[in-house]
Amino acid sequence: MTDNIVLDTNIIISILITPSGKTASLFYALVKKKKLFTVDFAIEELIKHTGKIQKITGYSFLELERLQLNLFSAIRVISRNTIPEEHIVNAVQLCKDVDIKDAPFIAAAFMVNGNLWTGDKKLTAYLRSKEFTGIYTADDIEKLLQS
Repeated sequence: MTDNIVLDTNIIISILITPSGKTASLFYALVKKKKLFTVDFAIEELIKHTGKIQKITGYSFLELERLQLNLFSAIRVISRNTIPEEHIVNAVQLCKDVDIKDAPFIAAAFMVNGNLWTGDKKLTAYLRSKEFTGIYTADDIEKLLQS
């Protein structure tokens, strides 16, 4: 299994919303064993959903900023501009019929020769039906950590 894992935005948001939950505990265990990445698009999505995250959690803007800084200190952010065109084309082809917004994350996984960790069940089921194996769910991460 790969040492490189790309986090989808929904994983990052889950960690922020429930910092003592299962996803967060898996993330903090992974930090010690794997190289974690995301795409700059995730930061844009976090900014877009800041108000919603604050409403759900009750965090002040400053508290949320501190949590995000802590989280991103363990994640390498890949600029979409640095992802090779061939990876983008392959990722778009792979996910165009399910959710095109996931293409940057899949392309980043191709770029770092890693797997994508997502909580998106629809995306996971679709990609697995296409025999794409480069995707992890929380259960997969749990098994990975036990091995």
